[in-house]
Amino acid sequence: MSNADLITGDNDGWDQMDPQSNRAMVQVAAASSRELAMVQAASQHALANPRAMAVARKTMLQHCGRRRFAESAVYAYPKGNTVVKGPSIHVAEMMLATWGNMIAGWEVLETLPHMTKVRAYCIDLQTNSQSFRTVDIKHQDKRGQNVVNLTDPRDVQQIVANYAQRAKRACILTLIPQDIIDECCDACDQTMERANDNGDGRSMVEKTIEVFAEFQITRDHIESEFEMSLDRFTQAQFSRLRHILTTIRQDRTMIPKFFSSWQSPEKGEADARVEPEKAPKKKGTAGLKDTLPGTE
Repeated sequence: MSNADLITGDNDGWDQMDPQSNRAMVQVAAASSRELAMVQAASQHALANPRAMAVARKTMLQHCGRRRFAESAVYAYPKGNTVVKGPSIHVAEMMLATWGNMIAGWEVLETLPHMTKVRAYCIDLQTNSQSFRTVDIKHQDKRGQNVVNLTDPRDVQQIVANYAQRAKRACILTLIPQDIIDECCDACDQTMERANDNGDGRSMVEKTIEVFAEFQITRDHIESEFEMSLDRFTQAQFSRLRHILTTIRQDRTMIPKFFSSWQSPEKGEADARVEPEKAPKKKGTAGLKDTLPGTE
């Protein structure tokens, strides 16, 4: 078959496609080719320049020694009768960059009116180890005790990105050695303990009340949950509070799970707007007198 036959032969209807659709398909193919070329180049670089694990570990611990970094480094959430803690998304991204020769991200697989399907991934280009997670994210947000269906595109985009980032974090932490993860979390806790010992003159109680007030969480809420006065808190309990704070900064819907007596300000305002119950209408002659003007 000649080149002319190839050009003028059957092309499966490509010449009948809408020009705009044709351009879109060409752009997608070009983008895929660029991404493939970038991954291949990164893989070759990883094989030629293997990571120095001792150097990467030392650099991670140096990051964990900075107070601003350590403040939001560890999250916590209740699971049954225990509290599970682990590195936040920011720590996972720091580990990804410092460990080296790894790529991670997430992509939307399907978008429906009420749900978005997302796949997160992390690939170690040096060892070819891979971690994938597919999650179905409902377009809903829990506000207090109520579940709200989201319709604003910005709200949907925000909640999809939030849950997709969590899935990406899980993929990253799957490929990082667990002992290094634990060491970084401990180093962040130690950094905050040293920072508290060398404070700015205010007590830990004052600092705690101030930061939690941002979420309408009062001293009474905290003391009720821990069943003791803030004045008697140990460093371990303040450390747990920091982990809780990191969690609710990322997801406010977790507040009721940590503080059972907490009530959403929106719900409180709604309750305040409820009209008082009206007295039942009188019947018979008494009711007629109340209805007709000028009657006694």
